[in-house]
This record gives sequence, C-alpha cells and structure tokens, in this order.
Amino acid sequence: MNYANLQNTSPNGSIQPPLRPEERETLKKSFAEDGYFIVRNVVSPQGLSELHQNLVAEFDKAQQTGALFTGGGLLSGHLNCFPGAGSRFVYDALEKRGLLD
Repeated sequence: MNYANLQNTSPNGSIQPPLRPEERETLKKSFAEDGYFIVRNVVSPQGLSELHQNLVAEFDKAQQTGALFTGGGLLSGHLNCFPGAGSRFVYDALEKRGLLD
C-alpha cells in the first residue's frame, strides 16, 4: 500500500504553500493505488470543531422542534443539510493548499 501522508505545517507552525509538483504526483499515485490520500493539517481543527458544534446544535434544535424528516434514521445516512457560509473556510483551505486543482 502506498501511503501518502503530507503535513501542511512547517516545523515552526506556519502554513505551507500550495503542493509542489512532486507532492501532487505522490498523492495521485496514492489515490490510484488506494483510492484515497491523506494531507494532514490543511483545515483548522478549531474551525472544524466549531462547524461540528454548529451542525450538532442545529440538528438538536430541529429534533426538539419536530422539524426533522420522519422517514430517516438516526444511525446512518446524512442530515440532508448544506452548512453554507459556515463551511466556506474548509473549501478555501483546500483551494489554498492546491488540493482542488
């Protein structure tokens, strides 16, 4: 198994520039062989934690008010939601690192 595991921060914690051509090739190879690749620390853990808290709060609110769709389960599936502007930072981080190209 080809395991591509790139870090997005330098030793001093600063954000790295977009992927270099050799990093792109490593990721492409990993994806072709394994069907996925991992690039750590691209998106702010704090931002993701806040997004998670907001989604859970909205779900709880919908559940308490009876606004949930009655045909789904709580163990699997998706919320059929779009977090919109609250999740834009994820897209922006992936774009800056060059992972959407």
